[in-house]
Amino acid sequence: MDDRDDGVTLGTWEDVAAAHEHALVVLAMGLPCVVIEAPEQSGFSVAVEPKHAQAVLMEWQLYDEEARARPHPRPAMETRTHPLRLDVAGGWVLSLLVVFFLQGRDPALSARFCNSTTDMMVHGEWWRPFTSLFLHRDMDHLLGNALLGGVFCVLVAQATGAVRGWTLILASGTIANALNAALRMPDEFRSLGASTATFAALGILVGYATRQAWRIRSFRGFRMLFAPIIAGGIMLSWFGGGTPTGNTDVLGHLLGCWVGFLAGVFLSPHRPIPVTVRDAPPDPIA
Repeated sequence: MDDRDDGVTLGTWEDVAAAHEHALVVLAMGLPCVVIEAPEQSGFSVAVEPKHAQAVLMEWQLYDEEARARPHPRPAMETRTHPLRLDVAGGWVLSLLVVFFLQGRDPALSARFCNSTTDMMVHGEWWRPFTSLFLHRDMDHLLGNALLGGVFCVLVAQATGAVRGWTLILASGTIANALNAALRMPDEFRSLGASTATFAALGILVGYATRQAWRIRSFRGFRMLFAPIIAGGIMLSWFGGGTPTGNTDVLGHLLGCWVGFLAGVFLSPHRPIPVTVRDAPPDPIA
């Protein structure tokens, strides 16, 4: 405690914000004060009238004790991020191109490995829901899935990690294809294309965002849903909702979205939510 002209300085804090915080306590008491720099102590002090010094010190003691008694929020957690892994996405696109080239060399390849109600449900060829993800009817079909679908697949890999993300995408697409074929019974149904996996990736993103928003327990948290929902609506209106020729498998797209959504909600990794921590006012250093 030092005398300064007609005032007395109380306490010294390294952080000017802490000094201002204690000055507010003085002002709340209805007393004048001023924050001054204390170069000899490398900090900041609060100057008050000498006759009020003892009352201010007592009020500060009560304030600091009350601040320490308050329950503190859990420590801030670092948000985990994953690399884009464009090399994995490039490998996926390359595999689609190779299979498409093989389809051109062997036209019967599509019939042997496409999704088929009869072959899967009656003949037990359960690999077809998976292999059909790599087959396409023409170049436009391939490019649509490789380019547009690749964007969503990359986002899933970034959110959940490359291994988990691509596993969820392929597994969700395969399950959706199997459900699609089963629901078509007893009619004969055949389908091919990576679009089921593409919409599964979209569903995973929405499910993942929903899980994060639910953990935040805040209405503002649900704004994370807007981007994938809007993007999904655009994709459905573009090539997911049907074509004049009737070649679009709308049910497969919807099933892909739903299976992916469930995977995103229940199987996506736990992502820590950043928390802002406000510590108790620090003790004066002098």
